[in-house]
Amino acid sequence: MKGVKMKTVLIYFSIKYQGDFRKIMKALETNEVIEKDELNNLKLLLENNKIKAITILDREYPKELEYLKQPPFVIFYKGNIDILTSDSPKITLTGDEYDENVKDFFNNSLPEVVKRHTLVVNGYHGVEERVIKYFKLNNAPIILVSANGIENPWLLDNQDNYENLLVISEYPPQDKISTKRLIERNRIVAGLASCLIVYSINKKSGLHNLINYFLNLGKEIYCFSKGENAHEHFGNQTLIEQGANWITAIKDTKFKQGDLANE
Repeated sequence: MKGVKMKTVLIYFSIKYQGDFRKIMKALETNEVIEKDELNNLKLLLENNKIKAITILDREYPKELEYLKQPPFVIFYKGNIDILTSDSPKITLTGDEYDENVKDFFNNSLPEVVKRHTLVVNGYHGVEERVIKYFKLNNAPIILVSANGIENPWLLDNQDNYENLLVISEYPPQDKISTKRLIERNRIVAGLASCLIVYSINKKSGLHNLINYFLNLGKEIYCFSKGENAHEHFGNQTLIEQGANWITAIKDTKFKQGDLANE
C-alpha cells in the first residue's frame, strides 16, 4: 500500500469486502497488499460509474458515527451531501402499520417536525413510506440509509427528481440485500438521529433491533399512544411499559439537538 492514499485504500477494501467491517479492519491491520492493476481497476470503476464516497478520514464524515462500536470506514452516497453535515437536527420517525390512530398521530406531529428537521430513515413501506412522502411534499431534507448500495435502495421507488434527498450506504453500489445488512444499517440510523419516534409497533416487530441501537447509544425513544384502553397496536403499550416515553403529541418531546415543543 506504499504510496497509495489512505482514502483510496479504505474505498478499495470497502468495495473488495463489500462493507464488512471486520474484514476491512483485518486487511488494514495485516497491511494487505493492493496490486497496481487492482488499484487501476478501482479508479476506472469509480470514474465510469460516478461513484461518490467519503471516508472516516474526511471532514465531511459525520462525527456522530465515530461513537459507534463499528463505524463504517466508507460511506457511499448519492444526492445532496450537504444534508449530512447540516445543523438541522436529525430525527427518525418509524412504525409498523399505518391506520387511523397513526393518521391522528401524524396530524399531531408531522407539521411541526418537518419545519426544521432532517428525516433519517430506512425507507420501509407503510409508516416510513408515508413520512417520506410528507417530507417530500414540504421539500424537507431526507437521509435514507440503504442496506444494498446507493443505486437501487431496497423498497424505495425512484427518487432521482427530489433534490433534498441523500442516499447513503456502507455497502458498495449494486450490493445484494441480506438480513445481516438490514440489521447492521440500523446502527447508522441510530448514530445519526437525535431520537426515535415510534408511531406503531407490533409485539414481534423487526423495529426492536433499531430500538436497541438507540438504547445502546443512550438516545431518547418516544412512542405514541392513546392509552391502555385504546384500540391500537399491542406493542405500543409494551414499549412504553419497558421505558419508552409516552407521547400523544409532538409537544411532549424534547431532545438535545432541538426542542420540538417550542418550534
